[in-house]
Parts: sequence; C-alpha cells; structure tokens
Amino acid sequence: MDELIVFFLKYNCDIILFIIRIILGVILILPFSKNEKERIKNIKKYIVSSYYIIISSIIIGGYFFERGNLIVIFSICIFLCYQIIFITTKFNIASIVLLFLIIYEILEIIMYGFNIKFSTIFKFDDVVDVDYLNVYIKLIFSLILGIVMAIYLKNKKINISINLKFLIIGNYFIIGAMFGGVNYPHEILKGWEDVMIPMLNVNFSPYFYWIIIIENILVYYYIMKKRTKFIK
Repeated sequence: MDELIVFFLKYNCDIILFIIRIILGVILILPFSKNEKERIKNIKKYIVSSYYIIISSIIIGGYFFERGNLIVIFSICIFLCYQIIFITTKFNIASIVLLFLIIYEILEIIMYGFNIKFSTIFKFDDVVDVDYLNVYIKLIFSLILGIVMAIYLKNKKINISINLKFLIIGNYFIIGAMFGGVNYPHEILKGWEDVMIPMLNVNFSPYFYWIIIIENILVYYYIMKKRTKFIK
C-alpha cells in the first residue's frame, strides 16, 4: 500500500482531486432547465453515485489489501459491479450520500463541541495527534444511520427534493475540497485512510471548523428563503 501513497503524493494527485471535486460540486449546484431536467438529473445522480462508489471501494480495499495493485483491481471490480446494477435497476445512492454527509457533520459538531476523544476514553494509543478512532466511529455511524434513514424515508414515501439534494451534496464537494482533511497541517501520514478519507468530503479540521458551520448556516438559510424552489 505504501507505493500507492507515494504515487499519490509524488504526482500531486491531491491537487488533481481537489480540482475534480470543485468541478463536480459546481456541476451539481448548477440548476438545469425543464427541457433537460430528466437527462441532467440522471447525469448528476450517476456522478454522485459513481464518485462515492469509487472512493469507498478504494478505502475499503486499503484495509483488506496491502499491495496497491490489489486495491486498484478490487476497486475496479466493485465499480464495474455497480455499473451493472445501475444499468439494470437505475439504483443510485444519492439519498444515502446526502444523509451520510449531514449525519457526519452533526456528529462532528457534537464531538468537537464536547471535546469527545474516543482514543482517550478507550485508552487507544496512537503515534499521531489525530483521533482516528473518532474518525472511524463517525464514518461507521453516519453510514449505518444514513442507510437506515434512507430506507425509512423510502418506505414512508417521503421524497427529498432533487434540487435540494444536489445543492447540499454539491456544497459538500466544494467545502470538502477546500477544508476537508484528517488533520491540518498534515505532519505524519498514518496510513491510507489519511489520504483517502477526506475524499469523502467529510472530516473537517477542528482548526477552522467554525467556518464550515457558518457556511452551512448560510446555505440552509438560502434554502429556507427559496423553499418554493425545492418543493419538487
């Protein structure tokens, strides 16, 4: 796995992914005309689903395999499997991604606000000053709760406005690219998670987390002011 991290840093892949995330965020936020609504909507769903499938499979592969080529092969297989599912069923994970991002941020506010450090609570020693146990717990709980809530909303036939969904996810792409990181500045790379977890557009640094809170308040204020725009 080390050679993959070296490759990532050597060829400035973080900068490339930064640019990609900004572009994707802008694409998701931009409105679409009524004539192109269905086609553009499907494209945006595909962008969100494919991006998170790719990044998630790389992260999961990093925990199962040590060699970089095995991680790449594993990620490609997962991505191709999803393509088959998407083509045959049109199933996408945009709603799960939206709920995952919102829940993750709520957990961050709680943990940062009350200074909760699970590594200290469970006496889990680490060689770096980042509470990775906090990161893992936030990821796991956000994913589980996101899936449960998505299923609940679907069963209750509660639909989230497609415009609202893309606006919030697109916003997280942009602020995730600008402010997301396991720690800032990066002093020690603990492992693959230190490189890839921020690509989920989560895990904002506690050094300037208040910026994220203010930015989100402004976004949700805009949504409330334009709430008729997000009814459908």
